Amino acid sequence: MEAAAQVSSVVPLTRPVKDQAGALAYQNDQLVVMYAERYEVPIERAQALFQAVKQFLVLCATMAEPCSPTPEIDEMWHWFILNTRAYREYCQRYFGYFIDHLPTGGQEHVRDRSGRMMRHLAVKLFGPLDATIWGRGGEFSCGVFCGDTCDACAGVKAADCGCHPGCPRSVL
Repeated sequence: MEAAAQVSSVVPLTRPVKDQAGALAYQNDQLVVMYAERYEVPIERAQALFQAVKQFLVLCATMAEPCSPTPEIDEMWHWFILNTRAYREYCQRYFGYFIDHLPTGGQEHVRDRSGRMMRHLAVKLFGPLDATIWGRGGEFSCGVFCGDTCDACAGVKAADCGCHPGCPRSVL
């Protein structure tokens, strides 16, 4: 619950996360193995993607704005949703409600802004992220909040500095 309070100072909450630690610790080995076999990825990669999905869902549960995952997180999220019983039980147990998947088809500006915000908040809440899953640089940088360069980073291009808390030019 403490982490939800940390995010709440940045973005309006819809509701607090019921059990954030449990949501992040949740394991579903069968789902991960099936994903790894289906998409022919190493089991370690499938596990990392599943962890990212759980982080993403924690963020979705706390945010009042639409949430947009990266393509890889979205793919694993779809895989989790297709395992409907496990997904429904996971949402109910750890969040207290079902987190719907609401595609933003055709709304690039919404998806882009939300994706950058998601990465920004994920870094604040979870620390360093796997850039191969969450993106980096121009794709999911703090640039959307700070502009082309960031004074807090001594003039470094925002796309090169990554996300950082306390940027004086942030709109979050």
